[in-house]
Amino acid sequence: MDLGQLIERYRGTGQVPPHPVLLEERTPGGEEGERQVLLLPRRPRKDLVVGRSSSAPLCVPDPNVSSQHARLLPPSPERKAWSLVDLGSTNGTFVGAHALEPHRPFALRDREQVRFGPTRTFRFLRPASLERTLRELARTLPRPRRRRAE
Repeated sequence: MDLGQLIERYRGTGQVPPHPVLLEERTPGGEEGERQVLLLPRRPRKDLVVGRSSSAPLCVPDPNVSSQHARLLPPSPERKAWSLVDLGSTNGTFVGAHALEPHRPFALRDREQVRFGPTRTFRFLRPASLERTLRELARTLPRPRRRRAE
C-alpha cells in the first residue's frame, strides 16, 4: 500500500489501522503520496520477514535490500514491544544511527527511524502517531483528481 491510498482511506473513514505501521520517509524529489506503507498485523501469530522477495510478508522492492533482510518480532509475554532483528543482511539494518548486530533483537519505540540497507528508510508508528501524521497530511495534500468517463 502507498501513503496516498492510506490517506484516502483515512479521509473516507476517519479511522487508522489499529496496529503499528512502517511508513517510508520521503525521499528527495519523491512524491509524498507514493511513500510505501508496511502494515503490521494487529495480532500476528508469527514473526514477519522484511525483504525484497515478493514472498516476504513485508516486501521492500529494492536491490539494496536482501531477499530476507530483517525480521519483525511482535510483542509477547517475554517481549513487551515490537522488536527488529537483522537476518545477516548484506547492507545492514539500522535503528536511528545504530547498526543492528545480526540475529540480536532490538526493541522499537514509537516514531523510531528504521533503515533497511543504504536507501530505504521508514518510521515505526503506533496508531496514535499514525493518526496525527495522517491528519496533517490529509489537510495539506491535494486530493487526487478523478478521471472523467468518456
